[in-house]
Amino acid sequence: MDEKKRKAIEVLVGGGTQAQAARAAGVNRSSIIRWLANPEFVEAITEHDLTQGASIGLNSLVPEALRLLKQALDDDDVHAPRARIALDIVKAAAGLAPAGADTGTLLSRIAELDAQGVGSD
Repeated sequence: MDEKKRKAIEVLVGGGTQAQAARAAGVNRSSIIRWLANPEFVEAITEHDLTQGASIGLNSLVPEALRLLKQALDDDDVHAPRARIALDIVKAAAGLAPAGADTGTLLSRIAELDAQGVGSD
């Protein structure tokens, strides 16, 4: 994907109009319309949007994960699997996540522990 298309995607995903995307990419609006008819371009928009949404969701978990990690450092009674999940969240947000660790997986693991009452205060 070339730089012009990347710029247009940024604008479109951010809620901009076709005209705004065209200006940002340095092309005519007709180019944006043509690109939007291309399934690969639309897929790139969808992937960018999903990635951006997942990143926002993951980042919202970081403050609680950091709180739990601090608690784990201060208190021997913190449940180890819960602390490992918190560490995975922080690593994922920092781009250091193990392969396959995504927001959905981490949230599922937390929900399982919550359902079991494991590590609750």
